[in-house]
Amino acid sequence: MPFVCRTRISSLRAVFFQFDFYTVIQVEMGIEGYMSDFNSIHREGGFTLIELMIVIVILGVVVTLAAPSFNQVIKTNRLRTETHKFVSVLNLAKSEAVKRNLDVVICNGADCTGQLQGGWQIFSDFNSNGVPDPNEVIRVSDGLSNGFTMTNADGTTPFASRITHFPDGSAAPAQEFFLICPPDKDSDAAWGVTLNAVGNPTIKAGGAGTCPS
Repeated sequence: MPFVCRTRISSLRAVFFQFDFYTVIQVEMGIEGYMSDFNSIHREGGFTLIELMIVIVILGVVVTLAAPSFNQVIKTNRLRTETHKFVSVLNLAKSEAVKRNLDVVICNGADCTGQLQGGWQIFSDFNSNGVPDPNEVIRVSDGLSNGFTMTNADGTTPFASRITHFPDGSAAPAQEFFLICPPDKDSDAAWGVTLNAVGNPTIKAGGAGTCPS
């Protein structure tokens, strides 16, 4: 009986040893296969120096082609901003004239002799003396940003005159045109504003006139 037990135990040990041996071999082979596959994937997913140089050249060409278009978009957005800034001043002056039942003037400078592109002072001319008194000022706003200009449609005359809105909403000078040019004086990009007789501004975007040289 003891002999039989020892025989069975020896057989079991042999089986376990055989099982452990093959398990170790299979695990090791599995790890080696995984590492081999990983290295293969890693090599396939990399870039050679030539491939990187080709990508850099392609990116350079794309940037070169896209840059002029991108610059034009920036210029257009800046002109839009400057134009709408001026239009908002015109609209405010009209609404204040109607609300106060007084003439409301837009000009630049304490004596209203400065160029309009340099700043906008809105005041209600209560005493009709044509200049802004301290108690008449409604708002003082910065003019166009540096480099932008405001002239007539021919680009020959900077605006140094005043704009007056009357209690009935009308404006003088009537049918006046304001050309707003970018710093590079690109006439094809210039925007324009027309102030009609009833005091309503309309905007023309792009190619509105000839910018001064």
